[in-house]
Amino acid sequence: MSILGQLDGSNEHRKKLKMSIARSFNTWRTARRTAHQLSRLSNRELADVGIKREAIYEIALKSARGNTI
Repeated sequence: MSILGQLDGSNEHRKKLKMSIARSFNTWRTARRTAHQLSRLSNRELADVGIKREAIYEIALKSARGNTI
């Protein structure tokens, strides 16, 4: 039982690790896409929505993580 229990636990750990990696990758990909879209705006358009160009990636990352901006 103890060996089987350890194997089950390690499989569960692997599943959690894979899910964590997938979530991190999806967050990064969403942030990258958002940052790319924002970076295509002119300085005037960014100013109209209250965003400084140097803050684009931080804002995109917060948005991808579901944090309020």
